[in-house]
Amino acid sequence: QAEAIEFVLAHERHLLLVGPTAMGKTLAYMLPAANRDHGITCVLLPLSALHTDFDRRCTDLKIESSRWTPQNDRPRTKIIYVSPEHAQTKRFNDHVFELHRLGLLKQFVIDEVHLVKSHSDFRFCFSALKPLLSCGVPFLLMTATCPLPLRSEILGALGISDCHIIHAPTDRPEISYRVDISPTLDEAKEKLVVAVEDRLAKTKSTSFRGLVYCRSKKDVDEIAERLGCDAFHAGRPVEERKASFQNWVNGKKKFIICSSLLGCGIDIEGVAVVFHFGTPWSILDFAQESGRAGRGGKASISVV
Repeated sequence: QAEAIEFVLAHERHLLLVGPTAMGKTLAYMLPAANRDHGITCVLLPLSALHTDFDRRCTDLKIESSRWTPQNDRPRTKIIYVSPEHAQTKRFNDHVFELHRLGLLKQFVIDEVHLVKSHSDFRFCFSALKPLLSCGVPFLLMTATCPLPLRSEILGALGISDCHIIHAPTDRPEISYRVDISPTLDEAKEKLVVAVEDRLAKTKSTSFRGLVYCRSKKDVDEIAERLGCDAFHAGRPVEERKASFQNWVNGKKKFIICSSLLGCGIDIEGVAVVFHFGTPWSILDFAQESGRAGRGGKASISVV
């Protein structure tokens, strides 16, 4: 954290910051943004459902922030955050270039930058943002999952050739990992339901949270219904997803049953267990999703 913050404050250069989940990478731009007398940091956030939580975190840190939307297209707060679908638009790019022309844009941050590999919205964003590079705006690229081949893919997609790299070890020793094999998926589902019910029955802590990831929307809906939990996936309406996420964050529901849509960007203390029903989509997805647990260095478990 210190190395990244010092670099951001001392240099106007591109930085790729790779560090473990729960490292607190957002501090690398939030602290400089909070301490600058003037200037704006633009942040590209991958999941619209998490924007409310991001806004809450900024409020807690007393950092003035706003979300860019077509209805709010001229914000000038210390942090402006934007979704991938809006970052591709001409109106957003016009605003960003205006901020740069006025000398206000200090940095452009792309969080969860590894998603360029799997999300088309991110790839389109990269193309739209390339002109900013020629203006000398420093980019901060952040992720917890960046093997060497992906590093080249990320920098190549943006056309960045000169980039400082900080790559911290990404292991999470506070998380215990287990794979529980069943003869059939039906038996695995029964084991999962029992495991969640057992956790709910035994847990007395008000801060406890748990996640269950499923590969299909059908499994998310079915397991959520059986457990009386909220379901979270792309097939649910946006407002319903926001409400489900807030119910989980606020502790009204201790578990949330979700797809990989909720696989990164969550910074919620108290997540002590992460279950996967079935095989995760990839090892990168698994690292991100299991890494939602163990915030603050607390012992946690991940079970597939």
